[in-house]
Amino acid sequence: MKSSWKVSWLLVCLFLTGCQMSVLNPAGRVAEEQSRLIIFSFAVMMIILLVVFVLFFRFLWRYREDSRIERPPHTQENDNKKLEITWTVLPLLVLLLLAVPMLMQTYSLETKTTQEEMTIEVTGQQYWWRFDYPDENIRTAQELHLPANTNITFELNTEDVIHSFWIPQLGGKKDAIPGRTNELHLETGRPGVYEGKCAELCGAAHTDMRFQVVVHEEEDFTDWVEAAGQDVTPEENETVQEEGARVFQENCLACHAADGAATKNDQGPNLALYGERDKISGSFANDEEQLKAFLRHPNNFKPSTDMPAYNNLSREEMDALVNYLHGLTRENVQGGSD
Repeated sequence: MKSSWKVSWLLVCLFLTGCQMSVLNPAGRVAEEQSRLIIFSFAVMMIILLVVFVLFFRFLWRYREDSRIERPPHTQENDNKKLEITWTVLPLLVLLLLAVPMLMQTYSLETKTTQEEMTIEVTGQQYWWRFDYPDENIRTAQELHLPANTNITFELNTEDVIHSFWIPQLGGKKDAIPGRTNELHLETGRPGVYEGKCAELCGAAHTDMRFQVVVHEEEDFTDWVEAAGQDVTPEENETVQEEGARVFQENCLACHAADGAATKNDQGPNLALYGERDKISGSFANDEEQLKAFLRHPNNFKPSTDMPAYNNLSREEMDALVNYLHGLTRENVQGGSD
């Protein structure tokens, strides 16, 4: 009895694996088209499966051991041309039924739209994502901001291994391959917050290589761009009065910028408007205690990360640093308090 319960729980776990992200709840035109194609393909395959099961159980019952049906002697002669033609032609028709709409949609998605597009350069790294907005001249990481109802071209690159860029509710995935630039064309839909991730095994922390996508109304997106572009990153030799900024300058500035306007300090994720982010590194709740724990022991949260452990900071310094990072918000940045 206990073993059957274990098997049942194992099956439940297998079926629930990967259910943290919504795949069949589209929020954009491309995702809607792909969702319809998935449902259509699934329906065709379920019809085939139903036919196979019906025939299977029919023959199982018809030719059961105690049945009285006449059984002609078995021969090796191919004496039923109609059946042979049927089971040759039907699979070809099913393949065409599935292949034609899939190829047509794939071609349409690989073709640039004639409408005006927004371009975003995406760079995958172990284990985080960098986003560059060339027209807006800003950079951010781990949280992608987009305007609603807009055609987007993502130019995908990687600085190490192969990654796969995927936002399920906006559309399909595409690989970022070393040494080349791939393009992915999507269209945002309604405003909201959506999950994205790397869909290609890329190392020990692959499962935590996630990011959030925030789709704004046009006016709100313009406000975000303006705030993210404010120059608030301390200079290396600058005299900083605020304690949190000083701790950031002495410990974090070599790898991280605090605003999207910075063109250096890019060895680690850009922290523009970090105080408005819901997640740490795209995966963990961005609250005060969690952030302190992450800064002290990042490898406990993300295995194989290059970020060093900041367990050398005093309690006062850690409090000041966390307050500084959580203070990187639109209100503070545009108000000039940073």
